[in-house]
Amino acid sequence: IRNFFVSSNALHIIVEKLATGSIEVKRAASYLLGLVAECKDYHYLLESASALEQVVAIASLVDEECEECGAFSLALLARNKSFQVKLTNMGAVRPLVSMMARNSASEHYAADALVQISNNRETHVRLAEDGGIQALLKLGQGKVAAGRDDLQDQAKISVGDFAKAVSKQF
Repeated sequence: IRNFFVSSNALHIIVEKLATGSIEVKRAASYLLGLVAECKDYHYLLESASALEQVVAIASLVDEECEECGAFSLALLARNKSFQVKLTNMGAVRPLVSMMARNSASEHYAADALVQISNNRETHVRLAEDGGIQALLKLGQGKVAAGRDDLQDQAKISVGDFAKAVSKQF
């Protein structure tokens, strides 16, 4: 399915449906976008189709399915170092923090995305402004994303790196 959508240039249609479709259409389109996001080779195609903005918008919707697909896609896209600052500047941190705060079904994807974004020092100011540091602290303490010891350890490292960067400025 993924190869068909990419080879037929259907990404632009999917992105358009994410922006203008009904909630049912947005659910289906966000699922397809998640399938494409699984393949790192297609990340730049997603960017050129303006899909990054739509992923952030989908993650921000008050719809459990859309939120989960958005968080899933954000977790995959945030692994791409060149997208971390872009996603942060597009407002990806707030919906991720919100998912973690509500212990939503998507919190493990949200935690993964937030940890990935926090690995880039250029995102630290925006993370702090949007509540990401507090969410990482909770994750590091094991208060969210239960059973994900790997994410807890990564969150602790990210918070430590953030603290070191702040202390160097003073």
